[in-house]
Amino acid sequence: MDDRYHMIEREMLTLMRASGEPIVESLANTYALCATEHGERRPMRIKVMEDVGWLIRDDYEQVASIEAISFDSDYAMTLDQLAGLLKPSDTIGLAYREGRRVLGYAIYRLSGVDIELLRIAVHPLERHRYIGDELLSAVMKRLRNTHRKRVYCWVPERWLGAQCFLRACGWRCERSTGPSDDRDLQFAWNYREVE
Repeated sequence: MDDRYHMIEREMLTLMRASGEPIVESLANTYALCATEHGERRPMRIKVMEDVGWLIRDDYEQVASIEAISFDSDYAMTLDQLAGLLKPSDTIGLAYREGRRVLGYAIYRLSGVDIELLRIAVHPLERHRYIGDELLSAVMKRLRNTHRKRVYCWVPERWLGAQCFLRACGWRCERSTGPSDDRDLQFAWNYREVE
């Protein structure tokens, strides 16, 4: 059984290399071989659900390092700012873990009828593994559990990657605001639960 697994893994890596897409060797186990209708075999990406759980104080240092890597220095939060953001009882943090290592996180605030997504980030070396999707899904699940109507967040105009990510996850850009606090134009992105 073990030899068969390694043979399939080697075949998947060979097929993925032949497709021309950049791959990371350690991510080969997130792919599976599927047969097409013409009989050839090709790699297919599968979702691997890891552990999405509460963000705890022990995770703050790893989250701060992801912040520093993911955002410009004027947007990245320090440990003290992170602790201050999570202090109110209506602000909740989620962490995506692989073992004891935090790969991504989301921080959101509950309000009367809405959920405001304050921060979401995934470590750059772990992107394209559906981690952001899983974190957003966990936040959006709160809509059904708490009977709220929408999740929204403000995204600066220059963060095109974040805007493309939200669009791919089914969010819509609904309005914009002018520059405030010497920051650039920001867009409000919303996700509404279909009734």
